[in-house]
Amino acid sequence: MVLALLLTGCEKNPLTAPVAAIKGSVPRRLAQSGITIGCAHVVVGPDLIRGVLTVRNVGPEPISLVERWNSFGAYQWFFGGRVWSAGNPKHEWTENAYTETVLAPGEVRHARFCITRSRTYELVPKGHWWFVVGESPVSFVRSCPPIGALDPGERVTLVMDASRVRLRDDRPNHTDPLYRGSTSVLSEELRSVADLDAHLLGKPLR
Repeated sequence: MVLALLLTGCEKNPLTAPVAAIKGSVPRRLAQSGITIGCAHVVVGPDLIRGVLTVRNVGPEPISLVERWNSFGAYQWFFGGRVWSAGNPKHEWTENAYTETVLAPGEVRHARFCITRSRTYELVPKGHWWFVVGESPVSFVRSCPPIGALDPGERVTLVMDASRVRLRDDRPNHTDPLYRGSTSVLSEELRSVADLDAHLLGKPLR
């Protein structure tokens, strides 16, 4: 039920209009397809899930993704369980800039992540994307009540909804299309954190 609510408004359109460009520049192309995602996780305890997500360019040309580390791409990735959702807890930036990652055809990249029930940052290893249960995919909104525990065996779904990205129109003559689609995948539950290393494909995402 929670996942159905999260995906409301994420239906794919066959074509979207280019972003309005500044005078004298080429309008930015937007792509609704060409990206697939993967995910694997381990339930470390009732307060912590650790995992690895991947994104792959399955299209015929390079494609750009807005990076998650900044406010523009911060809320396009989120997770859904049976009765919970988990999103990015960050809402303030001391450093912020619009940046993109370009994936070549066939290229795959990865990100380590943690899902926690609390906002205790000490639970999150360095270099991991952080998601907190109750944080809405929409910034500044808390969407779910507290849950009892993060349980092994629960279906965990990763969602990437790039329509939530804040677009910029000041990148003149940028030829690579920008991904604006949405996709989701059921995460594979593994037995140990060491098993996650097999999913570290390609370079890290930001």
